[in-house]
Amino acid sequence: MKIGLVVDGESEYYSLAKALSRVQTADQILNPLLADIQPLASSAQIGRAVRPRILTLASRGVGRAVVLLDLEHRSQCAGPWATELRGAIVAACADCGVPDICVVLKKRMYENWLVGDLGALWKMPARFAVSASAAASVEPNKADNIDALALLRSAARKVPYHKTNDAQQIMERADPVAIAKNSRSFRKLLQLLGSPLYAGQTSTPAG
Repeated sequence: MKIGLVVDGESEYYSLAKALSRVQTADQILNPLLADIQPLASSAQIGRAVRPRILTLASRGVGRAVVLLDLEHRSQCAGPWATELRGAIVAACADCGVPDICVVLKKRMYENWLVGDLGALWKMPARFAVSASAAASVEPNKADNIDALALLRSAARKVPYHKTNDAQQIMERADPVAIAKNSRSFRKLLQLLGSPLYAGQTSTPAG
């Protein structure tokens, strides 16, 4: 099955495929498409913004579209918000021709996935210096619950952290299995991408 991704940020658009190319799956994962989604848009507005990208994925023959969105600082709990979003997107794209449309919320933002594999940061000692306390805040299985942007800004050396450029460098080195061990929201993505590690559950890390 072909699986397409719709993302809400340039960092994801330019870097996520670098890590996902290493996901073990029988499915074909297409490179992400970028949708213009405002951070505090309503579910209906998000559905309308995503629709053109879903149509593009339909033209490419995908069987599943996965829409990735930041939870950010929304007051809603992740589960109900994801359900509401999926309903709005499915309604907006009912005639688009994609059989399965899913939503994954990055909790709370893409940077939480970027710090999920600390090994990727340790491979860049000239760029990042990760303290022991910062590492302890991520491992084990705590990457979704921290201020990951603050961690990366604090760890960056010589020049300030750059969301797009640094994301590409990190994801070139990141192991998706390692990210999944520390991020439940990333485990949900792997499940939808057909990873056998998370075919049954995403609540706890595999192995």
